Amino acid sequence: MSRRQTLAPLSPSQSNVVKGGNSAAPGRCGKDAALSVKGRKSVAPGMLGAGGMSGITLEGRPSIVTKTTGPKQDPRPLSSKDYQNYCIKTLIHYFTTHGFSYPVSPKTLASPTGKDFTAIVTFLIQQLDPATRVQGKVEDEFPVFLKRLNYPYQVSKSALFAVGAPHSWPAVLGALTWVVEALEYKEKGNSSQGGNHVEEMMDYVGEGYHCFMLCNDARCQELDRQFAEKFHKEEAERGARYEELRKENEQLEEELAQLRSLPDPVDLATEQNREQTVICEKLELLVQQDQALNQAALRKLSEKKMDVQTKQEQIAAAEAEVEKLRHSVASQPVSKADVNRILLERKKLEELVATEAAQCEEMERANHEMEMQAEFCNLDLKGVVKPNLERLRDTYLTRAKQLHQDLTALQEACSARTESTAEKKQEIAALQAENVKLEAQLQATKDFYDEKCRKLTAQADRIKALIEESCSEAVNRTEHMESQISRAQMLYEQVKREGEGELAKLEADYKRAFHLMATHKEFVAGTISRTVATVRQVKGEIAELHSISMMA
Repeated sequence: MSRRQTLAPLSPSQSNVVKGGNSAAPGRCGKDAALSVKGRKSVAPGMLGAGGMSGITLEGRPSIVTKTTGPKQDPRPLSSKDYQNYCIKTLIHYFTTHGFSYPVSPKTLASPTGKDFTAIVTFLIQQLDPATRVQGKVEDEFPVFLKRLNYPYQVSKSALFAVGAPHSWPAVLGALTWVVEALEYKEKGNSSQGGNHVEEMMDYVGEGYHCFMLCNDARCQELDRQFAEKFHKEEAERGARYEELRKENEQLEEELAQLRSLPDPVDLATEQNREQTVICEKLELLVQQDQALNQAALRKLSEKKMDVQTKQEQIAAAEAEVEKLRHSVASQPVSKADVNRILLERKKLEELVATEAAQCEEMERANHEMEMQAEFCNLDLKGVVKPNLERLRDTYLTRAKQLHQDLTALQEACSARTESTAEKKQEIAALQAENVKLEAQLQATKDFYDEKCRKLTAQADRIKALIEESCSEAVNRTEHMESQISRAQMLYEQVKREGEGELAKLEADYKRAFHLMATHKEFVAGTISRTVATVRQVKGEIAELHSISMMA
């Protein structure tokens, strides 16, 4: 009796997976069969299994395009220096991030030695399977290694024996870069999150079918329970994750609404800047006014200085005139002793004049008496005595009058000089007092305006620093708020996309799972009905054979 065949036709996915004979678990066998190698054995046994490079197909499919007669041309610009630098950077980055202990540098990879090439190839082969050890020459093993990885281009052994030569190294460098990129794709595929639900479903269906064929109903129920628990657990986790994302989204929306409800910091900063600008303009106007007042005070001060200088010149001229007068008085022959002497002489002359006047009166009386007597005595008094007396009297009167005039002139000159000296001294004292007063007033005015200018300058500097600080704070706050809003928006969009993607993926997985379960259910129902019909037919045939044997 021939081997039992399946009772139902395979699905397209199962028929694509299964190549070769039939199996009770086509899903698992299909995965293992996809990694089988036709021809020679693997360079690294077991390196392409579960722990190896499951994403790289070693067998390959027959090409749809008709093969050409010559080797396939490499479209990459291997001779370009830029492309070679890119390949060198790719290799160094991979070696650095994967713990390659052999020292390599751009200079080394630009023209490597045979020892460098051996270390690199050995490291790449062990990245696929750490248990692999290169037994033969690397020049012989590397082409086989590339062929088993389905490297689409040919690398000659002559190029590997002269690996550092300028004409052969670019092709080998391109092959090494291709291997490194394939390893990086494998790592990315193994580290992808979320799992392959279709593959898990196929494993479930395959194992369930295997248990059904073995009539192991307990295992089938256990698989159903595990599969349902797993999906319910994932559904709960995704629901919790979706709820968390929804809450985070609501919080972000509330925060975004609060941020949008706040006054615009740019407007606030602009208003503050405008107010500070008005204050600065007022301060500048005050500074200009103070500068104008300061200039006016300086002009007034210069005028006062000129007045003081003029007064000082007048004082100097008056002092010079006083000194001249003093010198003139000192140089005059009449001194104070002379004045006193003149006064004494004047007094004596006055006394003399009084005496002479008294004598004159007496003489006049005597003359009168004598005239009276002459009249009586007939003396010639009028012609002889009287003219002589008159001449003597005139002489004394003239001398007394001249001395009196000289004394009066000297007294007037002395009093005038004394009065002029006193006036000059008073004027000098007044000018000196006014000069001191003006200097004190000038110093006070100067100190006041200097202090006021210093205060205004310090106030202007503080206001300027405050304005700059406010502007910088407003700019920083604006940038911070914009960055927060942009991050919140990006996070919201990212969470929204992730949530929608997970929901869509979950719905698609559920649809595929339900579709596969429905298909499997129909398949199982059809199989059971066909089995029942076959059993009935066999029972009928057995009954007929039994009746025939009984009749015989």
